[in-house]
Amino acid sequence: MSLFAGRRAAPALLLALVLTFAAWGCARTSPYVGTWTSTLAGRTATLTLKADKTGTIALPIGAQGTQPVKWVEGENNTVTLTFGGATPPGQKPSGTSLNVPGTLSEDKKSLSITAGPQTLTFQKQADGK
Repeated sequence: MSLFAGRRAAPALLLALVLTFAAWGCARTSPYVGTWTSTLAGRTATLTLKADKTGTIALPIGAQGTQPVKWVEGENNTVTLTFGGATPPGQKPSGTSLNVPGTLSEDKKSLSITAGPQTLTFQKQADGK
């Protein structure tokens, strides 16, 4: 029996294949995904955002070290970063989190986040960094 035994099966199979390849080949990667850096008090801060909506931020001041981040992409080039909402393996949840708004530049090369009166602008790093 042929795979295309019925005339109705061929268009349905073709449509299924086209939709599968379209979804597979055109998966959109968010412009937020990647590594971002900024200078803070003369030292480099690093924000890494992953496609699974998690990431880390490493601030060069205080004893914070690298902290987990969750993020949600909004409309009109906005993002909300949640600090303290993710817990590193082996650590107890702190029970507190801070939501910080961010805005992506039109050219998608810089990300400004605002925490209180302070705005910090991160620059997107080339792939592989």
